[in-house]
Amino acid sequence: MSASTRLALLCLVSLLLHHRSAIGDERNEIVDRAVTMPTRGICAHRGASDTHPENTLAAFHEAVRLGAHMIEFDVALSKDGKLVLTHDTTVDRTTNGKGPISQLTLEELKSLDAGSWKGDRFKGQRIPTLDEALTVMPDNIWLNVHLKGDAKLAEKVSKYIVAHDRLHQAFLACSAEAARAAKRVDPRRTVSWPAVRLH
Repeated sequence: MSASTRLALLCLVSLLLHHRSAIGDERNEIVDRAVTMPTRGICAHRGASDTHPENTLAAFHEAVRLGAHMIEFDVALSKDGKLVLTHDTTVDRTTNGKGPISQLTLEELKSLDAGSWKGDRFKGQRIPTLDEALTVMPDNIWLNVHLKGDAKLAEKVSKYIVAHDRLHQAFLACSAEAARAAKRVDPRRTVSWPAVRLH
């Protein structure tokens, strides 16, 4: 990650947490008071992506182990409508496969090696689903969810976040159209956020 991207991410975290009271006003009726959210800290971009293959369970485990206060990750739709974590529109850069994410089924995506490009010790890492990723995310860190798609993706992700009690910690980085779609899922507007483009 470049120094400018790291600085931009730290500024984003600082901005988000500085304005947490405004966000909290909208969330008062849904936040479990037993969960204390960080007021400042470090965002792990695509997990611990400097040392681990980005957007993989290995990267998320390492980010949690290191004490990240926020984890940023990217969600897209597979050909068969499954929520998968990947930044690029294709699998070419981060796996041993080729082709657009939108043209590959979950089974096809799961057959790819998403770790070896980062080092031999990560051989066999797979592209995770949103469900798999959230199983390693504590409920007391911020989830910075970048949507790699339109309103359809925003609706699916928002429904998932609401159904799995992650509303208090998650926000979306997305287009205005996707943000409107997310708000339709839950009018409390607790998961939508203006578009953030740092890279």
